[in-house]
Amino acid sequence: MSVISLQIGQCGNQLGASLLNQLFLECRGTERMGCFFEPAAGATAEKPHSHASSASGLQLEPSPGEGLAKHQPGWYARCCMIDTEPKAIEKARELAVKTPRALPGWRYNPAYQVVGQRGAGNNWAIGFHEHAHNMSEKIQMCVRRACDACDRLAGFLVLMSLAGGTGSGVGTYTCALLRDLYPSVFILCVSVSPYSTGEVIVQNYNAVLALSRLHASSDGVLMLANDGVHKICRQRMALDKISLHNLNEVLAQQLSAVLTPCRVDQPVFRMADMCQHLCSHPDYKLLRLYSLPQLASGRREYSSYLWSGLMHPLCQMLRTSCASEDGIDWSPHTVGSSGVNTRTRSSTYTAVASLLISRGKGSSLVDTSEFQTDASLHCTWAQRPFQAWTCERAMSFSDKVCAVLSNTSACVPALKTFSSMAWRMYTSRAFLHQYTSHGMEESDFLQAFSNVEQTISNYESLQGSTTSIQDMGLT
Repeated sequence: MSVISLQIGQCGNQLGASLLNQLFLECRGTERMGCFFEPAAGATAEKPHSHASSASGLQLEPSPGEGLAKHQPGWYARCCMIDTEPKAIEKARELAVKTPRALPGWRYNPAYQVVGQRGAGNNWAIGFHEHAHNMSEKIQMCVRRACDACDRLAGFLVLMSLAGGTGSGVGTYTCALLRDLYPSVFILCVSVSPYSTGEVIVQNYNAVLALSRLHASSDGVLMLANDGVHKICRQRMALDKISLHNLNEVLAQQLSAVLTPCRVDQPVFRMADMCQHLCSHPDYKLLRLYSLPQLASGRREYSSYLWSGLMHPLCQMLRTSCASEDGIDWSPHTVGSSGVNTRTRSSTYTAVASLLISRGKGSSLVDTSEFQTDASLHCTWAQRPFQAWTCERAMSFSDKVCAVLSNTSACVPALKTFSSMAWRMYTSRAFLHQYTSHGMEESDFLQAFSNVEQTISNYESLQGSTTSIQDMGLT
């Protein structure tokens, strides 16, 4: 079963290129390649005299005196690239893995690209109401072309940002379009949250407008936070100057730990099982990801981990929603005489469901009792809130990797920040004209605030508390 990824906007295309690089390394040489890649022979052929996409203008012509076969990629990614301007798509094509000439690598298929010539100006309304509507027919054709190349479609993986105009606006529209075109196909949206200190002045508007609609059109929304990844790069990778490429590389490794098919002999990513387990209740669709180990590439050969040394910190990261291994807060729990953590105060987060994925030799024998015996980790009404998947094949960057995906109330602080800051701007009527002049009504803002506030209330009810508009300062 195959997964079609959709890279939308600058963030989505850059993160997608890093993720596909990592997935190619993990799946290469196995039957799993067919999950995210298709053989070049089965893709749209490129002419020897002109290997250029008319949309992006990126030349892929062979060098003089060399045969075309050496430059023909062995695989095309099952990926639709969507952006309102060509530079991000060109950059993503350049980031495609560069393997030796004698070995086949992977490339993006020019037939799976939709690109405009004018950006969205970090404005959700421009992306959603203008660009997305104008590009709608091309997006449909692009997705259908990618679907036709699949024997069986497992689902869509949508990569986008919440802060910008293209990622949030066009991304939100695309998810709704996919839901209309393929109502029975699973849609997992990977959304990157902006820095809390601010990247774009209207980022909170964009985030609220996007999340309010993504919750309805997708089966699950995995929220990745730039702040948390930045902390990992600074504390665990010991990087002084942290670039977007560094952030994307860390995110790609974390995502590949959960997206790489567990069966080496089968190209099956169990998106249906994942979404049905984690997001079985329609009111709870927001996911968080935590993974270990977190090591710089130069330190891996000098480091050794036991499975028990990974499971215990990972469980505490899940409890406290800590992104970095160095910043784990151990105070909410104390170790009892039985060696199992016992809850001492109600400052941890509660999950609807969690999925633990362990990869490496001995992963099938890992003790996961701490995740199952701690009643404070999951809500009381969930019947089977915990599952564990294993794969004996190690990842390329570590011989032991464990990651946990959780539908947890840890999303509440970010939602509160987006909502409260956007509401203050709305009540001050700051930048409203930039949205209303591009097809939005003020009632659209109020509906978005109401949807996000309801989501916050739902998740806080997991811990027996509620949040009202007055508590959030939205009056």
